[in-house]
Amino acid sequence: MTDPIRDIHLGAPAECLRPCILGAALQEGGLRDPRTLPSPEKYPSHSAAPLEILLLGQEEAGLAEALARQAVSAGHQATVVIPRERPLPQGVSCLVADREQEDFSRLLHPHLRREDHTPRFSLTVDCSGREKRHARQDLEEVVLPGTHLAFLSRDLVYDPESRDFPTCQERTAYCPEDTPLWGPLHQAELHFLQSPPFPDGPHWTILRLTLLLDGPRCLDDFPPAQERWQRLKEGKPISLLSGGHWLVQPLAVADLARILFALPQAHAAWEAILDCAGPRRMEFRQLCQLAARLLGQEARIQEEPRQGTPPLPQEYAPYLCHRIYPLPWPYPGIPAPLLSPQEILKELL
Repeated sequence: MTDPIRDIHLGAPAECLRPCILGAALQEGGLRDPRTLPSPEKYPSHSAAPLEILLLGQEEAGLAEALARQAVSAGHQATVVIPRERPLPQGVSCLVADREQEDFSRLLHPHLRREDHTPRFSLTVDCSGREKRHARQDLEEVVLPGTHLAFLSRDLVYDPESRDFPTCQERTAYCPEDTPLWGPLHQAELHFLQSPPFPDGPHWTILRLTLLLDGPRCLDDFPPAQERWQRLKEGKPISLLSGGHWLVQPLAVADLARILFALPQAHAAWEAILDCAGPRRMEFRQLCQLAARLLGQEARIQEEPRQGTPPLPQEYAPYLCHRIYPLPWPYPGIPAPLLSPQEILKELL
């Protein structure tokens, strides 16, 4: 089957501008041609020295487990911190500790250092941080000097009323503080930016993830929330606001993992925020159509009417705009995402 999904190039002048990265400047030199997809650069599957990686997981199985699986396959060691025991990918270690409970530090601290008192983990990935108190917890209780911290945020912190297309950080405002979910998440980002640097670290990087294709539920959050993957699999219709005519740039877990594994050695990414998006642009409805074809079905898309219906929750607004970022990948020295939506969805199947 050929891939009918086309890469959409807008050709806007903003595509030729260098993105502003809060923190360290990652790009030097002249302009880049945005009409060229990232070349298939060859990066090693793992660094010269395998990493020991700590991942702070969520209440339900999800991204932390998926990244741990990628880490083990790349030759690294992975430990997932989760609130209660559950099955984990083969080769992944488990530490049961709930970051919302008072005994979290007591349970975690004995595992952070080796017998010679050096830090055990070279990379910590916070997959469950959602508020300022989580960012404070990361810096004060979780990471040690010598450990690099990656805080996984979302591009939904951007105010949809001020986005550029493609989005560049220096010209885009953020959701108001009282916006459910995304206001508190941006406050967590600000805690890192406003905290005084430590002379010997730990160093951190914030990754703002766009639409992440990390499992069958990846299509469900787009408003109105619906079990779209399951409905597509059964040949049932799905509802999309405005017919799903919003541009997205889907990102693969495998590409995110390669970015994460490069951060401890990528000094330019320390104390910086990176917008992480995949290498191809498409409408959300096209993504659903592609998923349906791979499931052996034809997508039946119904446009969700808005007239006469209750107003959408405030936190839905950031989904309902184009979520696209400069191409090619603007961060030299950090592996560029390479996997297309078709490749990612085939892997999910």
